[in-house]
Amino acid sequence: MGTDYPHLVGKERRFAQESMERSYYRNARRRDELIRRRRKRQAKKARYRQRDNAQGAAMTNRSGYDEDHWTDYAVGALVAAAWAVALVLLIGGTLLLAMRTKAQARDQGQWENSDPAIAEWYSELKMPDNPSMRCCGQADAYYADKVYAKDGKSIAVITDTRPDAPLGRSHVPPGTEIVIPNHKMKWDRGNPTGHNVIFLSNPNDEGLRDVYCFVDGTEG
Repeated sequence: MGTDYPHLVGKERRFAQESMERSYYRNARRRDELIRRRRKRQAKKARYRQRDNAQGAAMTNRSGYDEDHWTDYAVGALVAAAWAVALVLLIGGTLLLAMRTKAQARDQGQWENSDPAIAEWYSELKMPDNPSMRCCGQADAYYADKVYAKDGKSIAVITDTRPDAPLGRSHVPPGTEIVIPNHKMKWDRGNPTGHNVIFLSNPNDEGLRDVYCFVDGTEG
């Protein structure tokens, strides 16, 4: 472990030997402490590496999950948008068809044998406020030879006593008064019937009818 210090004698030799031993043990303890600290650092680094590897794997899995999640979300959003567009188109088409059906003549063949000129006049008559829509036919037409003004409004009085069944129309009692909207008065196509003619819709839930057209009885 050391030397016997032959050049020293007595207490000096013992002191030197003890000092040497203390130095040896002190160095040994320092070495052991350094080894312990080095192993501790290595173990700590190993734990950090394991944690980093675990976090990296978790982030990779999370990233994959997010990509799948957002892909599913985007596909779902596109499908929902497509359904919404289809629904809007369906509703719009249904409403347009209903409007056209309501405004078209209820031509059930009831006036095929009438005067050809009158039949043609009925079939070609258009609404004054919507020239793309027909006023409708004899199934919607009623004579209203009495017209008067009241409070700035034109009032037509139904005077038609013809039977309704041959014309395929609903019944409007003679004497019924109908307010004629100004934008429904038509003047540009004449009138070969010799009567004022008012075109009415079927009654709604409240029993009221819309006016499609009103044509003065003066022949053009």
